Amino acid sequence: MPRRDAHPPGHRTLASPSASVEDRVLAACGATAVVRAGRLQSVWSGYGELVRYEVVGGEVPSVVVKSVTPPARQGLGHARKLRSYDVELAWYRALAARLPPPCRVARCLLAERRGGTWLFVLEDLDAAGFSRRTHHPSPRELRGCLRWLAWFHAVGLVQRAQGSGVAERTEKRRSQLGPPPLTPLERGSPSPAPDQQASQPPIWPTGTYWHLATRPDELAALPAGPLRDAAPLIDARLRGARWQTWVHGDAKPANFCFRPRAQGGAPDAADAHGQPVAAVDFQYVGGGVGVQDVAYLVRGAAQADVDAALETYLAQLADALGQLDAARAGVDAAAVVAEWRALLPWAWADYHRFVAGWAPGFQAQAHEQAMTDAVVAQALGER
Repeated sequence: MPRRDAHPPGHRTLASPSASVEDRVLAACGATAVVRAGRLQSVWSGYGELVRYEVVGGEVPSVVVKSVTPPARQGLGHARKLRSYDVELAWYRALAARLPPPCRVARCLLAERRGGTWLFVLEDLDAAGFSRRTHHPSPRELRGCLRWLAWFHAVGLVQRAQGSGVAERTEKRRSQLGPPPLTPLERGSPSPAPDQQASQPPIWPTGTYWHLATRPDELAALPAGPLRDAAPLIDARLRGARWQTWVHGDAKPANFCFRPRAQGGAPDAADAHGQPVAAVDFQYVGGGVGVQDVAYLVRGAAQADVDAALETYLAQLADALGQLDAARAGVDAAAVVAEWRALLPWAWADYHRFVAGWAPGFQAQAHEQAMTDAVVAQALGER
């Protein structure tokens, strides 16, 4: 049965603290009724679910609701997940609205935390025309992902430069950067209550779900040897880069939404920008360099495809920075491109460190292993 209320179409009210999920969805949509249309998937490790609701008398025909009710667990991994939902909450509340049209995301109608649960009421991207999902994007779809990332990183560069003087970082600061301290959450402490989060950064200081400071178990699982020894040096090189942005942190193809392929057309027809895409899942947004997302997106690809993807991304990044007039904020587009091109192997080696500890027996492709070996040798040689 649909959940109904006596609201005129388009009217929004605040749901009471004891309101059910359906009541909160109804209030967020300003609807006369909402109908649970079906469960889409579970949240990672059984921490919640994504459900589509049909909306009657609201501004949108349907919404996707992400509800998180974590199980009672302890430990670092659990604490990291709880922190990630706070990060996603902060992202949708404070940062998502800053993105320009090339960085399409679901409009957020509600993002809130009540006690130990989280609720996100989001625009249904399927209804907005982004209904295709794939783990293997076509070349045109991949170009669309790279363009999305380029604009995302360009906006982050400008925002950080305007707000924190990142453009004035010095080589001295880079050389002094040491291993990052673990936050209480990264050490496995429970997630703080909302009124105790004033000192918590709104997003991860260092993004990506494989960030070294949040993955001590995977580091400990690495066999003793050069990669394990070089891990903090690789991390420091990336964190010490002059040009920092915000990174998505989990930019796999499954976290992009694509338009349906045209019937009878040529879906891979060449064009500069690729197909428009939208992105989801912002639990690991944080500081970093843009090629961390790129290296993760194209992991497993052939060497020639990685090289082509990098050049496509960097060209799109330079174009986005130009359109955003980033120079006015002190961002040197040519310097960013040069630094990040050189850091792609370091970004890959950083991810390789994680996955080698997380999945013992992992075998990288030959060119990926060569990148890691070269970075490790350079990092250890510069100690």
